[in-house]
Amino acid sequence: MRDRIRRLPRLAADMVLIAMLGIVAACTPDTNATTAQTPVRPIAWAEVQPSDAAVTRRFFGILQPVQSAPLSFEIGGQVDRVDVDIGQHVARGDALATLDQETTLLELDQRISEATEADALLAEARNALDRNRRLLEGGWVSDAAFDDAQLAVESAQSRAQVAQARLARARTTLRDTRLLAPYGGTISLRAVEPSQHVSAGQTVLEIHGDGGGFEVVVSVPETLVSELHPGSEHQVDIAAIDAAGLTGTVREIGTQSEAANAYRVTLSLEDADASLRSGMTATVRLQLIGPSAEEATAVSPETLIPASGFIAGNGDGFFAYVYDPDTRRLARRDVVIRDVTGDMAIVTGGLAPGEIIATAGLSFLADDLEVRLLGEGIARYNP
Repeated sequence: MRDRIRRLPRLAADMVLIAMLGIVAACTPDTNATTAQTPVRPIAWAEVQPSDAAVTRRFFGILQPVQSAPLSFEIGGQVDRVDVDIGQHVARGDALATLDQETTLLELDQRISEATEADALLAEARNALDRNRRLLEGGWVSDAAFDDAQLAVESAQSRAQVAQARLARARTTLRDTRLLAPYGGTISLRAVEPSQHVSAGQTVLEIHGDGGGFEVVVSVPETLVSELHPGSEHQVDIAAIDAAGLTGTVREIGTQSEAANAYRVTLSLEDADASLRSGMTATVRLQLIGPSAEEATAVSPETLIPASGFIAGNGDGFFAYVYDPDTRRLARRDVVIRDVTGDMAIVTGGLAPGEIIATAGLSFLADDLEVRLLGEGIARYNP
């Protein structure tokens, strides 16, 4: 009986230990239970679009006035004064700047004196000729003397003509010391200050005319410039003044390539807004002619994808990740890119209209990766 009583505390302790082990076991996760599922990666996506015969390409250009000209003096000299500032409006014929006229006025005075003297000598020679003609008629002078008087008149007349030409040139030089506005407009550039020496033909001012409206200049790649034609109309947007849907007409297409083998294309704006300013950025949506339907079918149907929808492979090729809606997985596929313009790429092989491709983070994706489409809701999976 006493031994049974002595074993009671030990038995109680063993029961407490067993209970604690049970609690710990209950709290320990079962490795055979359902493990946490790895989140399915969401991707940005786009649907492959067909490329029609008329394709829109977006280009950024610069707004400039149709009537614009750099202004310069016809002669060199020291600037005496500049009568206008940038942004000032002027009318046709207004004085814009003047060169120092001191030397020019001295030359003009000299030429006036020379012309006056030449005219006097010519008048004297003519009077002498008249006297010799009368004396010849009376037999008082010889024919040789009369001929000498006649030659003197011709020589004096030549000197007078030269003097008049020099006088006219001096007057023109004096007139050229004043720079006048060729038409009404706004001064957009002032490149000289008083006391500065300028050369003939050096740009001193620039004027943007009131007439003629505005035009947009864009650079079009050599692969697309042949798909434009003069007179075609295209949409122009000016973000700075919230002007959208303006009509631009192709006026000029450059024949000489410039930077990056691009050609200069000029579009004149119809019904230009009064708030337009030179130098504003314009977005031009060019409607390109593109290949004919027969040509496109004969070669390979072209499609359009965002420029971020493909990536360079290990070699010279490119590939895209195509989404399979049945398996919800990506498939890496080689594609052929004909051109990239703005934010769109022209694909000539590898993709079909209506397919879905990934458009962001392509370098972090992989073939056969399970994904879900952003904006299509949370993907639900059966346990």
